[in-house]
Amino acid sequence: MKKAKTFYPVHYYRAWMIVVLLLGVLITLGVYFPHSLTQEADPFTMPTGKLLPPWYFVPVFKMLELLPEHFAETVGLLLLMVFLLWPLLDKGPGRHFTRRKFSAFLGLVVLIGYVGFLLWAWLE
Repeated sequence: MKKAKTFYPVHYYRAWMIVVLLLGVLITLGVYFPHSLTQEADPFTMPTGKLLPPWYFVPVFKMLELLPEHFAETVGLLLLMVFLLWPLLDKGPGRHFTRRKFSAFLGLVVLIGYVGFLLWAWLE
């Protein structure tokens, strides 16, 4: 029987070599092919058109538009806390989503709501 390699030091050092190699490639590309801005920023002119945050924040901004300010902040904080604590709270019997019906349903509702708010804000 073949003996398994331990994580430390074999895999650990291999991962660090890959990180250092990729960092070296990125630094080399940044030095030899610098990316400049397309236009200079002018602090005295207002931008034209509709200003939107990056796409991943658009549903949050849409929720802030619809709800009163303090209520929306409270809901956002509660959703963030549930999102961070859910893996600790959900102690289901298995790992497959069919064995965790409530978690799968909750995740699907959140995904549909997020995409719905994103499309709604994007189409306006």
